[in-house]
Amino acid sequence: MARFPGNATAQGNLAELYRRRGNLDRAAELLEQAHAQQAASGVLRFYLGRVLLDRDRPAEALPHLVWIADALSSGFDGILLV
Repeated sequence: MARFPGNATAQGNLAELYRRRGNLDRAAELLEQAHAQQAASGVLRFYLGRVLLDRDRPAEALPHLVWIADALSSGFDGILLV
């Protein structure tokens, strides 16, 4: 992260690694920062929603997952681009 500060894609990828290792707090922190920088990223919203579900926070995850479902149902095929 030091080489690319503010890079939402790098933060999202690093957050996914933290999630896979069970460090949900650090993953959520990184994803919230990345989402603030790039709110239209479907990948970041998916990762954030998944981490929130993993942390037993479904009410907070729901808006992110609904956003993805709405984007997919409206034919937005660029949703998985970060």
